[in-house]
Amino acid sequence: MTVRRSSLSQTTRLALVAALAAAGSILGAGSASAASMWHLDPTGDVVVQGPLAYDFAVRDTTRADIVGMSASYDSMSLRVSTPLREYKTLDGFWETKVRTSQGFDYRLEVSLNGDTQPRLRRSSKTNPGFYNSPCLGLTVSRTERGITARVPTNCFGDAWRLRVGVRTAGAKFYPTIVYGYTDDALTDGRSSEPVPVTTATLGPWLDQH
Repeated sequence: MTVRRSSLSQTTRLALVAALAAAGSILGAGSASAASMWHLDPTGDVVVQGPLAYDFAVRDTTRADIVGMSASYDSMSLRVSTPLREYKTLDGFWETKVRTSQGFDYRLEVSLNGDTQPRLRRSSKTNPGFYNSPCLGLTVSRTERGITARVPTNCFGDAWRLRVGVRTAGAKFYPTIVYGYTDDALTDGRSSEPVPVTTATLGPWLDQH
């Protein structure tokens, strides 16, 4: 596996977050009172899984590396954007996790290589697991810089507040081995144990105004 050192400065990452936040507004403009948050995630904090199931390490690789996250929420939609350093050649998914004030969890899965359609799923208060949740108006933009999603507020039951997190889980296949890559938008993987990211860390509550 070829590992490349990070060359993105903080200024560059700030520019990427700003650009994707702007892309989110292009997908669907919200009200001026939208609650919002943004966060810069360190580069080079991807957890890499080697050929053996227990072979984990934090590596400075570009694959599946999230370098920032922005989110805004209002009466019209939730808009989430993350700059990504390299993702389009990976099998796997980009996942937005949402927890609403109504007590439901949602998962929006977007294929990293674009081979499947985005899918929104919702938890149940009576049964374990997640179930497909139809969402008219869901829009996802995949560019060289990253991924932006716009989800209409009514797809979350018009919840008045929610929390958001994002993670990536990708894989690269070779003739005899497979490497896995995971990253969390809101956690510095370099300061934690090298274990795969299986659920996204949630950010602060965003209130619908």
